[in-house]
Amino acid sequence: MAQRTRTNSEMRNEGDKKEGSSVNKAFWNCSYLPLELPLAVGLIPVRMMAQNGPTPLADRFLPANLCSYARSFLEESLKEEGGLFLLCDCCDAVRRLADALEYEFPGKVMLLYLPRSPEYFKFFREELKRLQDFLLQITARDLDQEKILEAKERVASRRRYFQEIRALAREGLIRPLDYFQILKAMNDFSQNMEPAKAGSQGKARVFVLGNNLDDPAVWEAFEELDLRIVGDDLCYGEKQAEIFPEFQGEDYLEALALSYLSRPPCPRMRNLKERLDDLLNKIQARRVNGVIIFPTKYCDSFFYDLPLLRTSLKEKNVPFLILEQDYSQRPLEQLKTRIEVMLEKGEHR
Repeated sequence: MAQRTRTNSEMRNEGDKKEGSSVNKAFWNCSYLPLELPLAVGLIPVRMMAQNGPTPLADRFLPANLCSYARSFLEESLKEEGGLFLLCDCCDAVRRLADALEYEFPGKVMLLYLPRSPEYFKFFREELKRLQDFLLQITARDLDQEKILEAKERVASRRRYFQEIRALAREGLIRPLDYFQILKAMNDFSQNMEPAKAGSQGKARVFVLGNNLDDPAVWEAFEELDLRIVGDDLCYGEKQAEIFPEFQGEDYLEALALSYLSRPPCPRMRNLKERLDDLLNKIQARRVNGVIIFPTKYCDSFFYDLPLLRTSLKEKNVPFLILEQDYSQRPLEQLKTRIEVMLEKGEHR
Protein backbone atom coordinates (compact mmCIF):
# COMPACT_ATOMS: atom_id res chain seq x y z
CA MET A 1 0.00 0.00 0.00
CA ALA A 2 1.31 3.44 -0.88
CA GLN A 3 2.38 5.56 2.08
CA ARG A 4 0.23 8.66 2.66
CA THR A 5 2.10 11.94 2.37
CA ARG A 6 2.05 13.92 5.60
CA THR A 7 0.59 17.40 5.49
CA ASN A 8 2.55 20.49 6.50
CA SER A 9 0.46 20.82 9.66
CA GLU A 10 1.14 17.21 10.69
CA MET A 11 4.89 17.70 10.29
CA ARG A 12 4.75 20.97 12.28
CA ASN A 13 2.76 19.33 15.08
CA GLU A 14 5.23 16.44 15.16
CA GLY A 15 8.06 18.91 15.52
CA ASP A 16 6.26 20.69 18.36
CA LYS A 17 5.92 17.42 20.25
CA LYS A 18 9.64 16.67 19.88
CA GLU A 19 10.97 20.11 20.69
CA GLY A 20 8.21 21.72 22.73
CA SER A 21 6.17 24.73 21.74
CA SER A 22 8.11 27.23 19.64
CA VAL A 23 5.39 29.87 19.73
CA ASN A 24 6.92 33.28 20.31
CA LYS A 25 5.48 35.45 17.52
CA ALA A 26 1.91 36.62 16.98
CA PHE A 27 1.31 37.52 13.33
CA TRP A 28 -1.57 39.95 12.81
CA ASN A 29 -3.42 41.56 9.92
CA CYS A 30 -5.59 44.43 11.19
CA SER A 31 -4.79 47.52 13.24
CA TYR A 32 -7.98 47.09 15.29
CA LEU A 33 -6.28 44.18 17.08
CA PRO A 34 -4.85 45.42 20.41
CA LEU A 35 -1.14 44.62 20.39
CA GLU A 36 -1.05 45.07 24.16
CA LEU A 37 -2.58 41.62 24.76
CA PRO A 38 -0.05 39.41 22.92
CA LEU A 39 2.77 41.54 24.32
CA ALA A 40 1.47 41.10 27.86
CA VAL A 41 1.74 37.29 27.63
CA GLY A 42 5.29 37.41 26.27
CA LEU A 43 4.59 37.17 22.53
CA ILE A 44 6.16 39.33 19.82
CA PRO A 45 3.48 41.03 17.67
CA VAL A 46 4.49 41.10 14.00
CA ARG A 47 2.33 42.59 11.29
CA MET A 48 2.59 40.27 8.30
CA MET A 49 3.89 42.37 5.42
CA ALA A 50 2.70 41.69 1.88
CA GLN A 51 5.46 40.57 -0.48
CA ASN A 52 5.52 41.17 -4.21
CA GLY A 53 5.45 38.18 -6.50
CA PRO A 54 3.54 34.97 -7.18
CA THR A 55 1.85 33.01 -4.39
CA PRO A 56 2.10 29.32 -5.36
CA LEU A 57 1.61 28.02 -1.81
CA ALA A 58 -1.40 30.24 -1.11
CA ASP A 59 -2.93 29.45 -4.49
CA ARG A 60 -3.67 25.94 -3.25
CA PHE A 61 -6.23 27.48 -0.89
CA LEU A 62 -7.31 30.90 -2.15
CA PRO A 63 -8.60 31.97 -5.59
CA ALA A 64 -6.68 34.43 -7.75
CA ASN A 65 -9.51 36.98 -7.63
CA LEU A 66 -9.21 37.39 -3.86
CA CYS A 67 -7.43 40.21 -2.02
CA SER A 68 -3.71 40.08 -2.87
CA TYR A 69 -2.81 41.03 0.70
CA ALA A 70 -4.71 38.00 2.05
CA ARG A 71 -2.98 35.76 -0.48
CA SER A 72 0.44 37.20 0.36
CA PHE A 73 -0.29 36.85 4.10
CA LEU A 74 -1.02 33.16 3.60
CA GLU A 75 2.00 32.66 1.33
CA GLU A 76 4.37 34.11 3.93
CA SER A 77 2.61 32.27 6.79
CA LEU A 78 3.13 28.92 5.11
CA LYS A 79 6.88 29.59 5.16
CA GLU A 80 6.85 30.12 8.93
CA GLU A 81 7.85 27.31 11.29
CA GLY A 82 5.93 28.54 14.32
CA GLY A 83 3.76 31.29 15.71
CA LEU A 84 0.18 32.32 16.23
CA PHE A 85 -2.09 34.08 13.78
CA LEU A 86 -4.39 36.75 15.24
CA LEU A 87 -6.87 38.05 12.67
CA CYS A 88 -9.71 40.55 12.79
CA ASP A 89 -12.86 39.59 10.91
CA CYS A 90 -12.72 42.65 8.66
CA CYS A 91 -13.84 41.09 5.37
CA ASP A 92 -14.70 37.83 3.64
CA ALA A 93 -11.13 37.47 2.34
CA VAL A 94 -9.85 37.37 5.91
CA ARG A 95 -12.41 34.71 6.82
CA ARG A 96 -11.14 32.56 3.97
CA LEU A 97 -7.58 33.31 5.08
CA ALA A 98 -8.44 32.17 8.61
CA ASP A 99 -9.92 28.92 7.26
CA ALA A 100 -6.75 28.15 5.32
CA LEU A 101 -4.49 29.00 8.26
CA GLU A 102 -6.53 26.84 10.62
CA TYR A 103 -6.15 23.92 8.20
CA GLU A 104 -2.37 24.30 8.17
CA PHE A 105 -1.87 25.50 11.75
CA PRO A 106 -4.69 23.83 13.75
CA GLY A 107 -5.33 25.50 17.08
CA LYS A 108 -2.92 28.38 16.33
CA VAL A 109 -5.43 30.75 14.72
CA MET A 110 -7.74 33.27 16.37
CA LEU A 111 -10.42 35.12 14.35
CA LEU A 112 -11.64 38.13 16.30
CA TYR A 113 -15.12 39.39 15.44
CA LEU A 114 -15.02 43.13 14.87
CA PRO A 115 -18.10 45.36 15.25
CA ARG A 116 -18.64 48.27 12.89
CA SER A 117 -19.11 51.06 15.42
CA PRO A 118 -17.68 52.22 18.79
CA GLU A 119 -21.17 51.96 20.29
CA TYR A 120 -20.68 48.18 20.35
CA PHE A 121 -17.50 48.35 22.42
CA LYS A 122 -18.97 46.02 25.07
CA PHE A 123 -19.34 43.30 22.44
CA PHE A 124 -15.72 43.94 21.41
CA ARG A 125 -14.69 43.73 25.05
CA GLU A 126 -16.05 40.18 25.15
CA GLU A 127 -14.14 39.37 21.98
CA LEU A 128 -10.96 40.67 23.61
CA LYS A 129 -11.69 38.46 26.63
CA ARG A 130 -11.92 35.51 24.22
CA LEU A 131 -8.62 36.56 22.66
CA GLN A 132 -7.00 36.85 26.08
CA ASP A 133 -8.21 33.38 27.11
CA PHE A 134 -6.89 31.95 23.83
CA LEU A 135 -3.46 33.52 24.40
CA LEU A 136 -3.24 32.36 28.00
CA GLN A 137 -4.23 28.83 27.10
CA ILE A 138 -1.87 28.42 24.17
CA THR A 139 1.15 30.02 25.87
CA ALA A 140 0.48 28.54 29.34
CA ARG A 141 1.51 31.89 30.81
CA ASP A 142 -0.15 34.09 33.37
CA LEU A 143 -1.24 37.71 33.10
CA ASP A 144 -1.39 40.36 35.80
CA GLN A 145 -1.91 44.11 36.02
CA GLU A 146 1.81 44.85 35.96
CA LYS A 147 2.32 42.97 32.69
CA ILE A 148 -0.59 44.64 30.92
CA LEU A 149 0.58 48.10 32.04
CA GLU A 150 4.11 47.35 30.84
CA ALA A 151 2.75 46.17 27.48
CA LYS A 152 0.61 49.31 27.18
CA GLU A 153 3.68 51.49 27.63
CA ARG A 154 5.75 49.50 25.12
CA VAL A 155 3.06 49.98 22.47
CA ALA A 156 2.58 53.64 23.38
CA SER A 157 6.31 54.41 23.18
CA ARG A 158 6.48 53.17 19.59
CA ARG A 159 3.42 55.18 18.62
CA ARG A 160 4.79 58.33 20.24
CA TYR A 161 8.04 57.90 18.34
CA PHE A 162 6.19 57.46 15.07
CA GLN A 163 4.28 60.67 15.79
CA GLU A 164 7.63 62.47 16.11
CA ILE A 165 8.72 61.02 12.77
CA ARG A 166 5.39 62.01 11.22
CA ALA A 167 5.90 65.62 12.34
CA LEU A 168 9.42 65.67 10.85
CA ALA A 169 8.14 64.18 7.59
CA ARG A 170 5.59 66.98 7.24
CA GLU A 171 8.44 69.47 7.48
CA GLY A 172 10.35 67.63 4.76
CA LEU A 173 13.04 66.39 7.16
CA ILE A 174 12.43 62.64 6.76
CA ARG A 175 12.69 60.80 3.46
CA PRO A 176 9.74 58.60 2.41
CA LEU A 177 11.65 55.32 2.69
CA ASP A 178 12.71 56.16 6.26
CA TYR A 179 9.10 57.08 7.03
CA PHE A 180 8.05 53.65 5.78
CA GLN A 181 10.73 51.80 7.76
CA ILE A 182 9.73 53.52 11.02
CA LEU A 183 6.06 52.91 10.27
CA LYS A 184 6.84 49.22 9.68
CA ALA A 185 8.81 48.93 12.93
CA MET A 186 5.96 50.53 14.88
CA ASN A 187 3.93 47.42 14.05
CA ASP A 188 6.64 44.75 14.24
CA PHE A 189 8.08 44.20 17.71
CA SER A 190 10.78 41.92 16.33
CA GLN A 191 12.39 45.09 14.95
CA ASN A 192 14.02 47.95 16.79
CA MET A 193 12.80 51.49 16.25
CA GLU A 194 15.97 52.80 14.64
CA PRO A 195 16.58 56.55 14.51
CA ALA A 196 15.61 57.93 11.13
CA LYS A 197 18.27 59.64 9.05
CA ALA A 198 17.67 63.34 8.72
CA GLY A 199 17.58 64.70 5.20
CA SER A 200 15.89 67.37 3.18
CA GLN A 201 13.12 65.92 1.05
CA GLY A 202 10.05 66.88 -0.79
CA LYS A 203 9.11 69.67 -3.13
CA ALA A 204 5.65 68.14 -3.61
CA ARG A 205 3.45 67.63 -0.56
CA VAL A 206 1.61 64.34 -0.90
CA PHE A 207 -1.00 62.54 1.21
CA VAL A 208 -1.01 58.72 0.82
CA LEU A 209 -4.25 56.83 1.23
CA GLY A 210 -5.11 53.14 0.96
CA ASN A 211 -5.25 49.72 2.58
CA ASN A 212 -1.63 48.64 2.77
CA LEU A 213 1.47 49.97 1.08
CA ASP A 214 4.09 47.35 1.91
CA ASP A 215 6.35 47.54 -1.15
CA PRO A 216 9.60 49.40 -0.30
CA ALA A 217 10.15 50.02 -4.02
CA VAL A 218 7.06 52.27 -4.08
CA TRP A 219 8.47 54.36 -1.22
CA GLU A 220 11.81 54.50 -3.05
CA ALA A 221 9.90 55.79 -6.08
CA PHE A 222 8.46 58.54 -3.86
CA GLU A 223 12.03 59.57 -3.04
CA GLU A 224 13.07 59.60 -6.69
CA LEU A 225 10.12 61.90 -7.40
CA ASP A 226 11.15 64.14 -4.47
CA LEU A 227 7.85 63.75 -2.64
CA ARG A 228 7.18 64.90 0.89
CA ILE A 229 4.81 62.56 2.77
CA VAL A 230 2.69 64.96 4.82
CA GLY A 231 0.22 62.31 5.98
CA ASP A 232 -1.24 58.90 5.41
CA ASP A 233 -4.49 57.05 5.88
CA LEU A 234 -3.13 53.53 5.61
CA CYS A 235 -4.60 50.64 7.56
CA TYR A 236 -1.62 50.43 9.93
CA GLY A 237 -0.26 53.98 9.74
CA GLU A 238 -0.96 57.41 11.12
CA LYS A 239 -4.42 56.66 12.50
CA GLN A 240 -3.12 53.65 14.41
CA ALA A 241 -0.55 55.91 16.07
CA GLU A 242 -3.45 57.85 17.62
CA ILE A 243 -4.56 54.91 19.83
CA PHE A 244 -3.58 55.47 23.47
CA PRO A 245 -5.89 53.50 25.78
CA GLU A 246 -6.20 54.89 29.30
CA PHE A 247 -6.53 52.48 32.20
CA GLN A 248 -4.90 51.87 35.54
CA GLY A 249 -6.83 49.66 37.92
CA GLU A 250 -10.10 49.51 36.00
CA ASP A 251 -11.23 47.05 33.33
CA TYR A 252 -8.39 47.20 30.81
CA LEU A 253 -10.26 45.04 28.28
CA GLU A 254 -13.11 47.56 28.13
CA ALA A 255 -10.63 50.43 27.86
CA LEU A 256 -8.83 48.68 25.00
CA ALA A 257 -12.09 47.93 23.21
CA LEU A 258 -13.32 51.52 23.41
CA SER A 259 -9.97 53.06 22.49
CA TYR A 260 -9.36 50.91 19.41
CA LEU A 261 -12.92 51.28 18.10
CA SER A 262 -12.78 55.07 18.59
CA ARG A 263 -9.74 55.68 16.37
CA PRO A 264 -10.29 57.22 12.91
CA PRO A 265 -12.37 54.59 11.11
CA CYS A 266 -11.32 52.42 8.20
CA PRO A 267 -13.60 51.83 5.17
CA ARG A 268 -15.29 48.71 6.57
CA MET A 269 -16.62 50.61 9.61
CA ARG A 270 -19.79 52.68 9.81
CA ASN A 271 -19.97 56.50 9.71
CA LEU A 272 -18.68 57.08 6.18
CA LYS A 273 -19.38 60.83 6.49
CA GLU A 274 -17.23 61.01 9.63
CA ARG A 275 -14.41 59.21 7.83
CA LEU A 276 -14.56 61.46 4.75
CA ASP A 277 -14.80 64.65 6.84
CA ASP A 278 -11.76 63.59 8.88
CA LEU A 279 -9.77 62.80 5.73
CA LEU A 280 -10.67 66.04 3.95
CA ASN A 281 -9.84 68.12 7.02
CA LYS A 282 -6.38 66.54 7.22
CA ILE A 283 -5.77 66.92 3.50
CA GLN A 284 -6.76 70.59 3.46
CA ALA A 285 -4.86 71.42 6.67
CA ARG A 286 -1.66 69.99 5.22
CA ARG A 287 -1.87 71.98 1.98
CA VAL A 288 -1.21 68.99 -0.25
CA ASN A 289 -0.19 69.09 -3.89
CA GLY A 290 -1.92 65.80 -4.44
CA VAL A 291 -3.46 62.68 -2.92
CA ILE A 292 -2.27 59.24 -4.03
CA ILE A 293 -4.84 56.51 -3.41
CA PHE A 294 -3.69 52.89 -3.30
CA PRO A 295 -6.73 50.60 -3.06
CA THR A 296 -5.92 46.89 -2.95
CA LYS A 297 -7.44 45.04 -5.87
CA TYR A 298 -10.71 43.22 -5.01
CA CYS A 299 -11.15 45.13 -1.72
CA ASP A 300 -14.91 45.72 -1.76
CA SER A 301 -14.91 47.79 1.46
CA PHE A 302 -12.50 50.34 0.04
CA PHE A 303 -14.08 50.54 -3.41
CA TYR A 304 -17.55 51.16 -1.95
CA ASP A 305 -16.58 54.57 -0.56
CA LEU A 306 -14.08 55.45 -3.30
CA PRO A 307 -16.69 57.24 -5.52
CA LEU A 308 -17.67 59.57 -2.66
CA LEU A 309 -14.04 60.24 -1.81
CA ARG A 310 -13.28 61.00 -5.46
CA THR A 311 -16.25 63.38 -5.69
CA SER A 312 -15.24 65.16 -2.47
CA LEU A 313 -11.66 65.69 -3.69
CA LYS A 314 -12.91 67.08 -7.00
CA GLU A 315 -15.21 69.50 -5.17
CA LYS A 316 -12.24 70.71 -3.10
CA ASN A 317 -10.10 71.00 -6.25
CA VAL A 318 -7.50 68.60 -4.83
CA PRO A 319 -5.51 66.68 -7.48
CA PHE A 320 -5.59 62.94 -6.86
CA LEU A 321 -4.49 59.70 -8.44
CA ILE A 322 -5.95 56.21 -7.96
CA LEU A 323 -3.40 53.40 -8.37
CA GLU A 324 -5.01 50.03 -7.83
CA GLN A 325 -2.40 47.65 -6.41
CA ASP A 326 -1.91 43.92 -6.66
CA TYR A 327 1.13 42.45 -4.96
CA SER A 328 1.63 40.00 -7.81
CA GLN A 329 2.67 42.95 -10.01
CA ARG A 330 5.04 45.92 -9.76
CA PRO A 331 4.57 48.47 -12.61
CA LEU A 332 6.87 51.10 -11.07
CA GLU A 333 7.69 53.09 -14.19
CA GLN A 334 4.01 53.52 -15.01
CA LEU A 335 3.39 54.53 -11.37
CA LYS A 336 6.06 57.24 -11.47
CA THR A 337 4.80 58.63 -14.77
CA ARG A 338 1.24 58.91 -13.52
CA ILE A 339 2.34 60.58 -10.27
CA GLU A 340 4.34 63.15 -12.24
CA VAL A 341 1.25 63.99 -14.33
CA MET A 342 -0.87 64.43 -11.18
CA LEU A 343 1.72 66.70 -9.58
CA GLU A 344 1.76 68.97 -12.63
CA LYS A 345 -1.90 69.69 -11.90
CA GLY A 346 -1.24 70.55 -8.28
CA GLU A 347 2.11 72.35 -8.50
CA HIS A 348 0.62 75.76 -7.73
CA ARG A 349 -1.36 74.72 -4.67
